[in-house]
Amino acid sequence: MLAPVKSARSNSGGNATNIPSNAHSNRYEGISFRWDTKQKDPGVLFVREDIFDLFEDGKFYLTAQNSNRYSDYNILPLEAHKTDLAKSLGFDFEYRIPKDDWGGGEYKNINQVWIDGNLKQASYTIEKNWFDEEGLRIDDRAALDAALRFNGNNKLGVNSITFRNFEEALNGVRITVTETIPSGWFEQNNKASQTVNNVKWNTNPVFTFNNQKQWANITIEKTWVMLDG
Repeated sequence: MLAPVKSARSNSGGNATNIPSNAHSNRYEGISFRWDTKQKDPGVLFVREDIFDLFEDGKFYLTAQNSNRYSDYNILPLEAHKTDLAKSLGFDFEYRIPKDDWGGGEYKNINQVWIDGNLKQASYTIEKNWFDEEGLRIDDRAALDAALRFNGNNKLGVNSITFRNFEEALNGVRITVTETIPSGWFEQNNKASQTVNNVKWNTNPVFTFNNQKQWANITIEKTWVMLDG
């Protein structure tokens, strides 16, 4: 059994992800919480091994509520049990959650727990290519890059995503980058957008925007020839 510690949580809000335990819910892929027989009995947490990759320090915690007391249980790979039951259900590890909270009281009629931890950040990169009217890449482009505008706090180069909760980290997030093009010489002088779905901490997508000049400067030379007679 894991030992409960007093939680810093004082309510059911915040960024943690709630997992319902009644009806033995398998709501989230890779993790499941169940009570042995009744909601007041000891609980069992089943975890797939790759779930720990979502967290910076390779661990997370489960929080349970008993009246106005909240107890945390640190979930670490080293404290896991590999059982036939966990394997048969498609998980790698099993954790036993006691029915007593940190104050010694027994849980009663608990219908959910919370999962939280120090989630890893994701990143994505925005690239910009400028081309002249002949299709050649413009390398001296500092002034052009400085005139670019992106939605939100997006910028050229690497951008980071901070996941708000376990569910986002598990399922990924949808990222849309909108670029406003400097007006004047370039084909797209309004807005261009790109969207990437299910961005996770290990995907690191790249948004690439390309623009080419609209016209060339043309010099016409005229030669006059005098004819005899």
